[in-house]
Amino acid sequence: MLSNSLRTRTHAACACFSARTFSAWSASLRKTRKIDVPNTLGKHDQKDLHLVSIDKAFGKDVVNWDKVGIAFDRYAAQRDHASGLLLATRIAESKLPPPPKITGSILRILSDQDQRLIAPVVLRMFEDIVERQIYLSDSALDSLIWILRSTVDPFARTAYYELFQDYFKYAKKKQKHFLSVEISYMHSLLENGEFEEARTVFTRLVAALAAEKDVNIQESALKVLPIENMFQTFVAKWNDVEFGCVIIDAMVTLDIDIGAKYWSALLEAGLKARNEETIKYVWHQAVQPGKFSPSIYSLKAIVDLFSDSSSSVAAEALQRLSLQDPTGVASNSDVVNVFYLHLNAAQRSSPVTAEVYFKGLQALLDYLPSAELQDLAATHDILHKTIVATPAEQLVDTIMAVSNENSDHASEQRFLTTAMNLVLYSTSAHGHASDCLNFYRSFVNKKVKPSASTFEFLALAAFRLKNSKKLSYMIFRECTGYGFTPTAITLMYLIRASLPGRELETTLFYVSQITGKPETVLPGYFVSHLRRTFEQAGDGRLMALLRAPEALRSTYQDFPKDRVLSRSVARGKDKYSFLYDVGNCHRFEHGWDASQLSAKE
Repeated sequence: MLSNSLRTRTHAACACFSARTFSAWSASLRKTRKIDVPNTLGKHDQKDLHLVSIDKAFGKDVVNWDKVGIAFDRYAAQRDHASGLLLATRIAESKLPPPPKITGSILRILSDQDQRLIAPVVLRMFEDIVERQIYLSDSALDSLIWILRSTVDPFARTAYYELFQDYFKYAKKKQKHFLSVEISYMHSLLENGEFEEARTVFTRLVAALAAEKDVNIQESALKVLPIENMFQTFVAKWNDVEFGCVIIDAMVTLDIDIGAKYWSALLEAGLKARNEETIKYVWHQAVQPGKFSPSIYSLKAIVDLFSDSSSSVAAEALQRLSLQDPTGVASNSDVVNVFYLHLNAAQRSSPVTAEVYFKGLQALLDYLPSAELQDLAATHDILHKTIVATPAEQLVDTIMAVSNENSDHASEQRFLTTAMNLVLYSTSAHGHASDCLNFYRSFVNKKVKPSASTFEFLALAAFRLKNSKKLSYMIFRECTGYGFTPTAITLMYLIRASLPGRELETTLFYVSQITGKPETVLPGYFVSHLRRTFEQAGDGRLMALLRAPEALRSTYQDFPKDRVLSRSVARGKDKYSFLYDVGNCHRFEHGWDASQLSAKE
């Protein structure tokens, strides 16, 4: 049974179209009880009309209900809806209400016909039922509810709805009928574009259900709402994503399970309307928790929609797309570009903090492990602003804190190495060579493992410090000490760092370490510069080294016993510590206290 409080809350303040607008027609009908039937129906068999005798003079109408029931059963079997409407009209014009069983038969016949034709007859019957407080069977109620749902005329629809409210005041029927009336009325409103009234009805119904303590109410709602398919029909036809979100929120409030079809319909409607808020709503409420997986088409549409405005949703959509689409439409650079757009959008309101940047980087690396440093080049300017605004120790601590959130050791190491390389590149590329070396020391002290690319950025820093033969050699030893073969870029910057001056032996040593032909590995302009340097010095060793086979060239290990290097520390070259020598480098801007540095970091 429905509680009085629920019924009062649900029935209050009803209607965009008032049924009282329909009262003029209704009052006239009560007086004359004459219902106009379209002429096209007059051609049908009218032999059963004699079963209803209307005495207009004395008001003594006579109806043979047994034979009327047999007639309607025959109409139903033969699907003779026109004859059924004629006889139903005749009965409605009489002053005798049909028995409940006959009423159910009449309504079943009428529910299959054009609602514009049957509205006068059904309304007349329904008014008589309510006036006499007659109880209808479940099947009769179901037929009336279907008629309400199928009604196009706004005045008739509202009249049906208000008659239902009057009916339920005395006929305490099952909860499912009450809910079916509310939802059918709302469905009819939605089908005919009366959005505001539908939203009012739905909001009122949900508030009433949420306030109702009777568990059976929610159980009934759980059964009725999904069956109606009202939500999918609505968002697909009218594209009202705002109301779609209202409905979803209401279902969450009522603890109703929201299937994938609901989320799919709302996402498609949001994409069609290009409504970013709706898409984010679906993504965070359903996609991320794993309740719903968008199609490849939807993922592509999301990426396209957010390509200008930027959102982490687009990055996640690209990642899912790369996993689902065998054509590989999402490249590494695509994903990183979305990451850049996300950062760029974030800094419009406030500077990007280290935590924001590196948490985003960790998320990117988690679902795109193959991302390369060159892919992340677009984010370097943003990172540089973050580095400048953040104290060095705080920046390193932030990176370490972010890495601790990752439970997978391999993923943690990949993130730390990538983060370190990004910081080193950003500082060295922007001319902050001393900061680059400082950061390297801090990361190594935190047990972060470098990669081959790490030493490219250190070599660039050494080059920017100028006249740093000692530093360049220590970088080379550090690189080989970690088991890496110096890349061509690393060797080029080491050569450029050690080239100024008269001692050319260091240059020959680095050239000998190049894998492959130096003329093809190194930039052409740089090889030409080396040749001119040796020619001007009258030194032919470079040309001899370039002509030598690689197998012989790689055996060149005669690193010079340079007096400058020998004077820098009292130890032999094999015991050199890169970090120790950096502490003594006169061109190092900030410097380290050499006593704080061990021989092996």
